[in-house]
Amino acid sequence: MPRPDLVVTGINTTYNLGTSTYLSGTVGGARQAVMEGVPAVATSMAAAAVPRDVASAAQQVAAIVRQVRDRGLPQQTFLNVNIPPMPAGGYKGVQVTTQAPVRGGVETFAETKRPGTDRTLYWSVYKEGASAPQGSDIWAVNNGYVSMTPMHATEYDEKAANVLRGWFQPR
Repeated sequence: MPRPDLVVTGINTTYNLGTSTYLSGTVGGARQAVMEGVPAVATSMAAAAVPRDVASAAQQVAAIVRQVRDRGLPQQTFLNVNIPPMPAGGYKGVQVTTQAPVRGGVETFAETKRPGTDRTLYWSVYKEGASAPQGSDIWAVNNGYVSMTPMHATEYDEKAANVLRGWFQPR
């Protein structure tokens, strides 16, 4: 089976911002693609999107994907793109951001019964709305920018590994 040239996941209709990205299937799909050696872009937008916003978001994604296709990405790196509702006057641009060190919103769970059975289901209910430092993904979408956060396929922390090596000396 031929490999794809590029994988685009989404456009998911809730943000994947800050540490909330670790729970995202959209981001997980892009991460899996780069682990298989295929460049990838995870794409999400605000939950409160209207049809006009979806078309505008798709145009933003297409422009980013063209750049990735033409220029490539470093190995084991993918992009996490989040698009806010279309501000009056249009988006302010695409901003390369950091991943905010906080959740992108408030996550709670709703309990319901599965129709026709007595089985209980738990649904994740996500409410957007967090604040974070300037330059972060959350700050960008809260201020009318398309956020583009480069992410790594792995979570290895070299600084922590060097500290831990000092704790445990080989015999």
